[in-house]
Amino acid sequence: MTASALLGRESAVAHLRRAVDDALVGRGRFELIVGEAGIGKTALAAEIADYAAVRDLGVLWATCWDGDGAPPYWPWVQVLRAYQTESRQWSSTVEGPPDVSRILSELADPAVGRSMLGDSRERFALFDAVSSFLLTAARARPLLVVVDDLHGRTRLPCSCSPSWPARSGPDRCW
Repeated sequence: MTASALLGRESAVAHLRRAVDDALVGRGRFELIVGEAGIGKTALAAEIADYAAVRDLGVLWATCWDGDGAPPYWPWVQVLRAYQTESRQWSSTVEGPPDVSRILSELADPAVGRSMLGDSRERFALFDAVSSFLLTAARARPLLVVVDDLHGRTRLPCSCSPSWPARSGPDRCW
C-alpha cells in the first residue's frame, strides 16, 4: 500500500501514515482532520484506517450523530464497544478499569448520561477512565481511534481528547 487513491491529499496521507508508523514504535499522538463538508475527511480517515489495519494496529471507529436523540458520550460508547468486539479477535486484551464498564452499562441509558453533563467532577472522572483505558489498551496493541463527523454540537469528545497528547508519552494510541 504505497500510493494513495486520494488525489491532492498526498501530503496529508504521508503525514498520517507517519503517525501510524510512529504509533507502532510507541510514539502515539492526537491528530485532527478538519475541513469543509464534502472535501474527503472521512475518505482520508478510512484510507489511514486501512493502512493502520494492514500494519496490525487495532482500529476503533465511532461516528457522531449531529441530530437529536443520541445519548451523551455516544462516540466514546461506540469506541469502547468497538474495542470489546475487536479485542475478541486480537491475541491480547486489556481489562478496563471499572469506570469503563460503568460507561458501557450506564451511559447507554441517556438519562444517566445527561445527569453527568452538569457535574464536572463526574465528567472528568469519565474522561480520565476512557483515556486511561485506551492508553493502557494501546500498550498491549497499538490503536487508531477514529471519531468521524465531529461537529460543533458534539462537544464532549473534544473535551476528552486534549488530555491524550499530554498523557500519551510512550503510548501507542492516537
